[in-house]
Order: sequence, then C-alpha cells, then structure tokens
Amino acid sequence: MKVAFFASDNSQLSGAFKCLATMVESLQEDYGVECLVFLPRPGDGTDLLDGMGIKHVMIHSHDWIVPINEQTKFTKKLRWIAEQGANSIALHKIIKTLKKFNPDIIHINTSWDYVGAKAAKYLNIPVIWHIREFLEEDQKMTFWNKKNALDLMSQSKALVAISNSIQNKYQLEFGNKIHVIYDGIDDSYNNDNNILSENIVNFITVGGLYPGKGQDVVIKALKLLEQQGIKNFKYRLVGEGTQKKYLEKLVEHLELNNYVEFCGYSNDTTKYYLKSDVFIMSSIAEAFGRVTVEAMMNGLLVLGRKSAATNEILKNGTYGIMFENEHDLADIMIKVIKDRQRDKLLAIKGKKFANNTFTSKKNTNQIYKLYVELLNTQNVK
Repeated sequence: MKVAFFASDNSQLSGAFKCLATMVESLQEDYGVECLVFLPRPGDGTDLLDGMGIKHVMIHSHDWIVPINEQTKFTKKLRWIAEQGANSIALHKIIKTLKKFNPDIIHINTSWDYVGAKAAKYLNIPVIWHIREFLEEDQKMTFWNKKNALDLMSQSKALVAISNSIQNKYQLEFGNKIHVIYDGIDDSYNNDNNILSENIVNFITVGGLYPGKGQDVVIKALKLLEQQGIKNFKYRLVGEGTQKKYLEKLVEHLELNNYVEFCGYSNDTTKYYLKSDVFIMSSIAEAFGRVTVEAMMNGLLVLGRKSAATNEILKNGTYGIMFENEHDLADIMIKVIKDRQRDKLLAIKGKKFANNTFTSKKNTNQIYKLYVELLNTQNVK
C-alpha cells in the first residue's frame, strides 16, 4: 500500500505536524506502508521527518484559511487571488509527482490544506481527510469560501475527526463519512513523576501563546492565590505566540514576576513536565489536546477548562479536575496546594487512562483499518 500525505505546515512547533510524523512512522514500521509526505514550505519539520526515515518533498503552496476579522478586507482578497494563482502552478507539480509515486490513497492532514485534494480529484485517487481543529471556535479562523471548502471535503471517501467534539461540529455536513480517531502519543512521554512532593507546587501550561488559549485566565487565578497569602507556587509557560507580550505585561501589572516564568519554545517538553506537578489546559475550545495527554502520561495532575475535547479527554472530571473561570480555577489550585494526597491518586488514575487510550499504536491501527476498508470498498466497485 502506498499513501501520499499532505501537511499544512512544516514545523516542529505544530502539534498536527508531530501527530502526522508519529502516525507515518508507525504506518511504515508496523504495517509496511510506503509513505511520501508533501510539505507546503521550508521549515524545521523536515529534520523531524529525516530523523524518522520518512520520505518527503517540498512543493510550495498556500492554504485556504483566513482570520475571521480579515475576510472582507480588499487587500486580503487580492492576496487570496494571487495565492490561488500560485497554487495552480503547485497543483501541476504535485500531479506530476503523484503520478510517479502512484499512491493508493491521499491523506490530507488538516482542514487548512486543499491543494492535495484537488490533485487527488484530478487523478481519481481516494482521499482521507483529517480534521484537527474547530477553526472559528479555537483559532478565530475560517475558510475563504466555506461552501466550496465543505463541498470539496465532502467528496472525500472518509474524514477523520480527532475528537467527538469535532465530529459533532461537522456531523451534519459529512454524515457517516466522519470517523472519530483520537491522536496517538508515542511512548517517550510515558514517564514516572513523583508529583506534589515538595513545598512549592509547580504549575505548567505547554502550547502556543495565542488568543483563545486562555493563559491569561491562569495568571489572573494566580493573583487570587497571592491575595489570599498563598505563595508556595510557580507557574511556567512553555511556548511562543502572538499573546506573549500581552501576557508578560499582565504578569507585570499583577506583580507576579516572582511566580511566573516564560520558558519560550522547547523541543524537549518532557524536561518541563518532569519538574512540574500540575498541568493546566485553559483553552476555550480545544479540538483534542495533545499536550493534555502528554502531561497525563508524564504523571501530572490535570486541571482542564470545561469545554470541547478537554472535557472529553478528562471524562467530565473522572481523570482530572474541571474549571470554568479564574475564580473556579483559583479555588481548585488552593485545594491542590493544601490537600495533596487525593490529587496524587487522581493523577495516577489519569496516567493509566491516557496510557491505555491515546497510544500511537492504537491510533495507527485504526487509521490502517480505515485505509484497508476504503481500498476494499474501491475494489468491490
């Protein structure tokens, strides 16, 4: 079996890209699938693919996503027209490369990319399309032309939603074509961690510093702790993004500099997990939450915002503690600091659940079964 994958980015910062790399590596090693990854631009993701022995080709192309608040701007429309022209050139190059590779399936990795699907339609190759984001709810983004985008996506043989929350959003559009397959996390994140054993409790978030990610809610909650005389805590933010300056100013304004550390981007997040006790997922609408699962696998207690897939992963508080706002979060953090034994047991429970549910092998097995089912259906026809 041969599968061509289309990535929408080329960055080790991207959770979607890391999930793609892990999935492709497992498909090659465990199922003997011959894979080729198409990259839309240069980036450090190629180093990750090279290290995993994954073949790739770079053909420059543009996505079909735009910020909601910029969709009607004249300059943006001109840019969109120019990018469509560039994509026409990319399409010819992609078709030529696909003819040489001759894949059985084309797998689109996110809802951002579309040029690969256009090539598949031209060559009559079946498409599987991964949906890894809400767009409007979590990224404040949307399709340039939503009707046309959903129409092209609906022509796929199957679509993969990374959570029930994503499936629920698109169920009316795609019906029984959409399947829920949780992202898989590789074994390197499965570590032992003796949490809540020191006087200072170390809180952490990992991920991009962007609107909707909610790190400001955590910072405001910390101020409520400090105002109540609780000072034995530390909060680390691992990641970069457009909200960094705003968050730094917020920390300074609330006089929390002694408690908050901005660690920047790291390609070795495990070292931060292993010196932390509690992970906080504060996103308003998380499509899945790879970092949430990573934290659980590293034995951390997870405090998750009661929304979307975070609520789904933690099973409404069965494997972590849910919160809705900074006041709610502050109350929970105080209880964690003062009463630790119960939360240690909850973290152990969450770790066991994550290790049994969100493995890369389980993810790849489900993806491979979907490939086989698709190809068997094609052959019958």
